[in-house]
Amino acid sequence: ITRIQQKGLIMEFLIRLILNKPRWVVSAWVLATLMMASGILQLTSLNNYEGDLPKTDPLVADQARFEEAFGDGQTMLVAVESPDLMSSRSIHRLREISADLSRIPGVPEDGVIGLATVTSGPGAGRLIDAIPTEDLRAAAIASRPELARFVSSDGNTTLIAVTVSRRASQGAVASAVASIVETFSGPERIHVIGDHTVAQAIDKGIEEDLGVLLPVACLLIFVAMRICFGSTRD
Repeated sequence: ITRIQQKGLIMEFLIRLILNKPRWVVSAWVLATLMMASGILQLTSLNNYEGDLPKTDPLVADQARFEEAFGDGQTMLVAVESPDLMSSRSIHRLREISADLSRIPGVPEDGVIGLATVTSGPGAGRLIDAIPTEDLRAAAIASRPELARFVSSDGNTTLIAVTVSRRASQGAVASAVASIVETFSGPERIHVIGDHTVAQAIDKGIEEDLGVLLPVACLLIFVAMRICFGSTRD
C-alpha cells in the first residue's frame, strides 16, 4: 500500500466515523475543547520577558548586569489628592498610607519616598517620627526642591514614589494596592500607576473576556457542527 493509499484509508475511516458516530465525535471534541479552555484560564503572567528570549541573548545578559548594579526595582507612582494637604490630619494620613505601601510584597525597606518619609540622606525612605506644624511644612517645602517636587502647583496633590521589585507578583502587588486605595479613600482621592497594577488590570480584563467569549465560541462551533452533521443519532 502506497503512502497516498494509506492517507486515503485514514481519511475514509475518519469520514465514516464522523458520519456513523457523530454524537461520539462531537462529545470528544467538546471534551477536548473544555480541557484546553481550562488550561487557558489558569495561565499566569510574569513581570519579566526573559522567557521570550534565549538565555544567551545579549538583551538578557544586559538586563542581568543592570539589575546586578542598580537593582530590579520599578517605580510605582501614588498620587493623593486632599483639599487640606498641609493639615496635620492629611500628613498623618499620608504617613499611614506610606507605612502600608512599604509593606507591599517586593517593596524594599527604603522603597517609599514622599512627604511622610525622609526624602534624602542616610535615612531616606524612613517614615518621619513627628508631624511638624502646617507653617513649618509649608516653609520646608518652599525651601527644599526635593520636597517641592512631591507637591502639585495648586498644593492639593502629593506624589508618593514606591520602588517595587520587577519580579514581585503582580497579582499580590495589585491586590495590596487596591486594599490600600479602598481603606484610605475619602475624603482623599488616591490614584495609582505602575507596571504591576497596569499589567494586572490588562490580564484581568482578558480573563473576563475569555470567560464570556470562550463559551460563546464553543456554542457557535457546536451549532455549526450540528448543522453540518444533521442528526446526532448513531
